[in-house]
Amino acid sequence: MLASVCLIGFLATLLVSASMLEGDLAVLVVFFCGCMLIAMSLVVRQRNLFPEMGPVFSFIGFFVYLTILFVLSFHPRSRGTWSVDFDQFMQSLFFFSFSLAAIGAWAWAIWPTAKKKAQPGNVISSQYYGVWATLTIMILNTLGLLPLGGWLGMAVFNILFLYQCIMMIVSGCKTLNLKTTVTGCVLFAVIAMARYTDLFFSLLTRSLVFFIAGAALFSVGLYYSRTRKQIDREAP
Repeated sequence: MLASVCLIGFLATLLVSASMLEGDLAVLVVFFCGCMLIAMSLVVRQRNLFPEMGPVFSFIGFFVYLTILFVLSFHPRSRGTWSVDFDQFMQSLFFFSFSLAAIGAWAWAIWPTAKKKAQPGNVISSQYYGVWATLTIMILNTLGLLPLGGWLGMAVFNILFLYQCIMMIVSGCKTLNLKTTVTGCVLFAVIAMARYTDLFFSLLTRSLVFFIAGAALFSVGLYYSRTRKQIDREAP
């Protein structure tokens, strides 16, 4: 509880401090912190460094990450949306410090431990690949190396959000983790309803989207139930 309060307080203070320099910079810095927390949740578990902090880091990190990603999925992003003035020392210091820290945290999480020489693919779940992709896109887009403007940017962030939902559902069903499965289903329903209201104006198209989303959630429940029954039968 103390760690959760301290982390939330730190992120809120950081958001206010960075927003005094530039609004876009504040969002980017908090986003980088969310990515760092997700990576650190893996580090503390893999290396047995106070692993009890893993769920705290993971929850707060994914909350920040998914919230910002969801907001980005709404409005078309113009080329100059992430406007960081790199001519200003403090803005450059904030951006590069937190972006490099996020990259370093993920490098630490991916690198196999000395006791367990496993490949990264065997250590990191596929649901984290979307975090890597979004972090890379955010950095490249801010530096002007990967401009994402208009509907292209909106499509990219929607795909990344959907990928995160699907991977959480798949991971939850495979491990019979009901909390992860339900979270993925709720996020999928949220993004479906958001696009249901702001993209589709035809009643027929809206009905089709609603039907597809309902069928997908029903299929997830059926698959989870069958997987659980199969594991129960195989258990001695």
